[in-house]
Amino acid sequence: MIRFLCDSTSDLTLELRERYNITLLPFHIAFNEEEHLDGVDISPEDVYRFYDKGKGMPKTKPYTVDEAKAIMKPILDQGDDILAFCTSSKLSKSTQILKEATSQLKAVDRVGIIDCENVSSGIMLLLIKATKLINKGKSREEVEGAVAGYAGRLKTTFIVDQLRYLQRNGYCSSFLAMTKSVLNQHPAIVIENGELKAKESYRGKLDKAVMSFIEDLKDDLLKAKSDAIFITDSGIEDEIREKVIEVVKNLNHFEKIYVNQTGSAVSAYCGPQALGVAYLEG
Repeated sequence: MIRFLCDSTSDLTLELRERYNITLLPFHIAFNEEEHLDGVDISPEDVYRFYDKGKGMPKTKPYTVDEAKAIMKPILDQGDDILAFCTSSKLSKSTQILKEATSQLKAVDRVGIIDCENVSSGIMLLLIKATKLINKGKSREEVEGAVAGYAGRLKTTFIVDQLRYLQRNGYCSSFLAMTKSVLNQHPAIVIENGELKAKESYRGKLDKAVMSFIEDLKDDLLKAKSDAIFITDSGIEDEIREKVIEVVKNLNHFEKIYVNQTGSAVSAYCGPQALGVAYLEG
């Protein structure tokens, strides 16, 4: 049997974790000296409250080698192989950590580690692809190779309301942050080659900015692989989310539309009221 491990930065819902039998690899989130585990004992609202009270920016970091080994060893001991899905190696050290843990466990021939070149819901798209391949009888090595190829076709684009979160985490310039506060701009960010890159900026109130953002993506979405798309937000208003869902539904292109929210680790970077889509290029 092949078991899935996945970074908590994939923002998996409990329903998807249970459906695909996924074991989570929780990232750490530190509030000064106080540490929590993403997806275990902290919520995005806790992150926002900490920041808004002027206590600083919560720090995120991956699990340790020992923590990874503690999760992997029982799975290996019961005879299962592992396929691990990691956050982009340009954004996190989780791929490197899992490789070291695998080496120490002397399980290199039983563990596949995939650099997903992405973060958040894009990772789940690769998990879904992997499940379909396994159901077709493909071996772990075959699945690993095929899914690694799909990683380069993952596209995640999102629009943020509060640029200060990305700024504090080193993902935008002070000039862009100043522009946001003066001109009420909402930057769109795209993940390309595993890195965050500024795409464009939308002016005006958040609801109008988000709808302009999703309208501009229509052509790209119609060229995407049609099996699935994720719409992910970090606590945006229900009305805005529903309007975005309606636009995507009206494309009559995707067989499955998943809707979920960011976990605490990703929320610490994008801030509240961000919204994005993840899909596979056709």
